[in-house]
Amino acid sequence: LLFLINLKINSASGRITIYTVCLNIIRDFPIIGVGPGRFSAVYNNYQGVYFQNGTISMDKQLLATDTFEAFNIILQILVEYGIVGVTILMFFIIAVKKVLVGKVFEYKNYMWVIIGNLGSLLTILISALFSNPFHCSPIFLIFLFQLAIVLSITNKNTTNNGNNNGISERQNHMNNN
Repeated sequence: LLFLINLKINSASGRITIYTVCLNIIRDFPIIGVGPGRFSAVYNNYQGVYFQNGTISMDKQLLATDTFEAFNIILQILVEYGIVGVTILMFFIIAVKKVLVGKVFEYKNYMWVIIGNLGSLLTILISALFSNPFHCSPIFLIFLFQLAIVLSITNKNTTNNGNNNGISERQNHMNNN
């Protein structure tokens, strides 16, 4: 991480400024945020106030531009939706985790499909801490598609009453008679 910071020091400094301004916005709108899609309008006003303070170096001020996103999914959600939005996100993550915990190895035929998709999902989520991959529609659609694949495979157990080969209980009964 330190290598990357030193590689692009101006980019890292700009991100730190963005994160600092975001924290100022969150401080003023902690519960429900500023509203969906309002990040850039509100951020640029707060950035102006942040620079008027007078203690910010001219180098940092010259790095600042019109910023349309926080370059961190957690900060972006906190700014736009507040604690309510992050709470909803956490409930979603916990719900998905409950579905997936311990199920990866139950499906030996699909294990590598599940692991591959989970690896891709994790990669997208990690990159969301330093960028906004969901701003790009194809990446967002790939994320949703891979999540759907994993959830549909791991949901087979509940829809087939424990029968993982895709034959329903009724079909089994009919075949045995």
